[in-house]
Amino acid sequence: MKKNILAIIPARGGSKGIRLKNLQKLNNYPLIINTFFRLKKSSKIDNIICSTDNRKIIKICKYHKLNFIKRKKKYSLDNSNINDTLFDVLKNQISDDYKYILLAQPTNPFINKKIIDKLLTKIETSKFNSVQTIVETPHIYHPINQRYISKNKVYFSNKNLREKYFNKQKKNKSFSFGNLVVFNKKEFLIQKNVFCEPSGYEIIDKFHGLDIDFKDDLTLANIIVKNLNI
Repeated sequence: MKKNILAIIPARGGSKGIRLKNLQKLNNYPLIINTFFRLKKSSKIDNIICSTDNRKIIKICKYHKLNFIKRKKKYSLDNSNINDTLFDVLKNQISDDYKYILLAQPTNPFINKKIIDKLLTKIETSKFNSVQTIVETPHIYHPINQRYISKNKVYFSNKNLREKYFNKQKKNKSFSFGNLVVFNKKEFLIQKNVFCEPSGYEIIDKFHGLDIDFKDDLTLANIIVKNLNI
């Protein structure tokens, strides 16, 4: 059956920064369910599924009536590539023929209908093969300003560029991934990359682009929930 948009929530059980990160609570709901609820507000999405390898996550999916697909073990490891996982899902596990796939990370908790619909409208009305959210990088996090540690000493990752572009005004703006991307399924199966080229973008603010990776990110997300209506 021909359908237009499938949203996939990737949620493996393993995680390093926070144990069972995708089941951590935000506003009394697990992160995967928070994402599920937010995706459901868009009438443009035909179906939503969770791809997971974890029994606890499957149990939560069943309770909240979130469709799920059991992820194969080889695609659930720390070094597994999301492109490989999605290729297997779209090639071997999804029977319906969707035109576009929206990948929604549960660790990106503040997506909303406006952002989702903007992304979907742009890919439907343009020649882009993917469209992603991006967030402007603060000056201190600019790639030219980054350091690394070696033998108990800290160094600039690119000392020559740092000396040449030493202040904010001299640097071009840089952007980080906002953790939401929609892509053309047919092109993905060819390019095997969610950021199928050419790729368009929607700039969002740092709140809506927040990524939960460590415990302090989760603390910040809960503070935002309690104090801001986003």
